[in-house]
Amino acid sequence: MATNGTHRYDAYRHCSGSCPDDPAWQELSVEMVDEDILVLPSIRTPPGMEYQHSLTDLLAQAWTVLPLLRDSNMKLVIYSPIQGQLLQSMGIPPEKLLDIPITSFEAHKLLCVKPGRTMTLWRTARADGADVPFLEQTATRIYADYWWRLPGYQLGPEVSDAIARHAGFAGFESKQDSVVFVLRCSERRQLANEAEAVGAVTRALVEAKSDFQLLTFCPGREDFLEQVRKVRQAKLIIGEHGGALANMLLAQNGTGIIELVGSPEAQIGLPGEFPPYKSMWYGGAGAAFAFYRVVLYEPTLVGPAVRLEDLQEAVQKWL
Repeated sequence: MATNGTHRYDAYRHCSGSCPDDPAWQELSVEMVDEDILVLPSIRTPPGMEYQHSLTDLLAQAWTVLPLLRDSNMKLVIYSPIQGQLLQSMGIPPEKLLDIPITSFEAHKLLCVKPGRTMTLWRTARADGADVPFLEQTATRIYADYWWRLPGYQLGPEVSDAIARHAGFAGFESKQDSVVFVLRCSERRQLANEAEAVGAVTRALVEAKSDFQLLTFCPGREDFLEQVRKVRQAKLIIGEHGGALANMLLAQNGTGIIELVGSPEAQIGLPGEFPPYKSMWYGGAGAAFAFYRVVLYEPTLVGPAVRLEDLQEAVQKWL
């Protein structure tokens, strides 16, 4: 929420009357900044999820304002090292970033600029100026307004190209000759039949006598630029919903996506509300990619398991 003496703009916090009269405001730590600043409301991320939320909620949004940053005295507010690293990877110079550290997800700060300075707030909007629809079922979550993710999926290829050029990739327009299966190399929500799922994809490619090579990798164990290089080789990306699959925002134009998501039964007991699947489809991904399919995984006695026949059929349809 941004406010001055005459106007108030709610980014994702709703308050009535005069917000500064709220007793909670008296408990906020104040950060006074002597800079002209640009703020992206999507900057906050849940703990331990800084990388994937920087991809989905920050990179493309920052890309849209890069000319504004270059042609003004403004600095873009960030609050974590990974945000600075990723923004610099696509060519935003470090002197155009202003790091305001926030040490925990629950912490809040009252960010103020000194008199004579300006604070510009970025938000996705409709072309006619009207408010975008709001997801009431997630109104209590500060990242409930998923509309800011639309630029991420739509502009991902431009961001990927910018990173490739800035990194000096030779012939940055990579040849898309691979099917990339992004593995979830962590104990949390790990698929019990992930190896069998890779096998199902292999069978689909072999049966179709496809020339595409199958490439698997663990994003969390790769250098960032190496991840970009591998994702840019993909003509099809397959992976379970989560941080690893967020790398699809670094794909080139014409890439297809098969997202593995939990069935409603698989979501029982997990926090949050999903309509009905926890999928990037609802953030606009389905409209941005050349091919998009969701394949469900089900709860079993040994853990969540992908519907292998459905996965193989999805690959066949893509082929």
